[in-house]
Amino acid sequence: MAAIEKRSREAWQELDKDHHLHPFTDHKSLHEKRSRIIARAEGVYIYDADDNKILDGMSGLWCVNAGYGRQELVRRSARLSSTACFSPAPDPSRMTPSCAWSGPIGT
Repeated sequence: MAAIEKRSREAWQELDKDHHLHPFTDHKSLHEKRSRIIARAEGVYIYDADDNKILDGMSGLWCVNAGYGRQELVRRSARLSSTACFSPAPDPSRMTPSCAWSGPIGT
């Protein structure tokens, strides 16, 4: 996996301002204030570009409630991602890897 290019907080904020639409956001206010840039994550913590440690209480709104950097999830994800593994939640059909994610981590 290629590493993400190293940039300054200001450079990331500029890219974010120019190319990312944040849902439910007043972009004028955000562009004045600037986005908080999250540089890395470990366990239940995220770290901003200034290396401030922040408890990730939102857990990506529900998608990383298991924590970051969990190698058993990395291995399972690599295995399951080798096939088509996504269908939107409102769609009543499910692909087998999506169903497998619902089971215990060790399976």
